[in-house]
Amino acid sequence: MTFRLCCFVAVFLACAGCDRPENKPLFEFDLAEHYAVRISEDELQHLYADADHSRPAREKLTVIEGEIPETLRDTNVISTLEAIGYAKHRLSFEAMNRLRSIFVHRPSSTITSTTCMRVFRDILVFRLQGRISGIAKICFDCGASHLIGAKYPTNAFGMNGEYGQLRTLLYPEHHLTSYRSTAR
Repeated sequence: MTFRLCCFVAVFLACAGCDRPENKPLFEFDLAEHYAVRISEDELQHLYADADHSRPAREKLTVIEGEIPETLRDTNVISTLEAIGYAKHRLSFEAMNRLRSIFVHRPSSTITSTTCMRVFRDILVFRLQGRISGIAKICFDCGASHLIGAKYPTNAFGMNGEYGQLRTLLYPEHHLTSYRSTAR
C-alpha cells in the first residue's frame, strides 16, 4: 500500500509540470513565409516626409513602424506587403524546424524594453492548414518584436538570444553586421 502511494505521488509530481508553458511553441504552423523590406535610414526619412501627402507612403510607414495587425482577424495587411515593397520568401522545411526552436516560450527573470525607434523590416507569417496562425514583426536593430497569435505570453521573447538566432537563420550572409547597414 505504501509503495503504491509513493508511486502515485512520484507520478503525480512528475506530471505536475507537464502543462507549464516553458519551451512550448508560441505558434503552430506547417508553413512559414518571410517578408523583408530593405529600407535605409535616408529612405525612411523620405517616407516620413511623403507620409503627409501620399497614401501609399502612409500605409507603408504604418506597417513598418506600427503594431499592425493587432489581431489575427486583422490580417488584410498581409496581402498588401508585396505591393508596399516587402519581398516574400517561403522558408524551407529545415528553416521552419529551426523557427520552431526559436519561437518557444522561455522563462526570463529580466524583461527589458527598447528605446530606439522600431523599424519592422522583417515579418514572419505562420500558417496552419492554409490559415494564418501567427505573425511576428521583427526589428533586429532594436531587438524588438510584435507577435500576434502566440499561444503563450511573449514579453520575454528575445531575452534568451532569439534575435541573434533568427537573424542568422534569415540572413546567414549578414549575421555579423547590422541589417540597417546592408539596406540599399
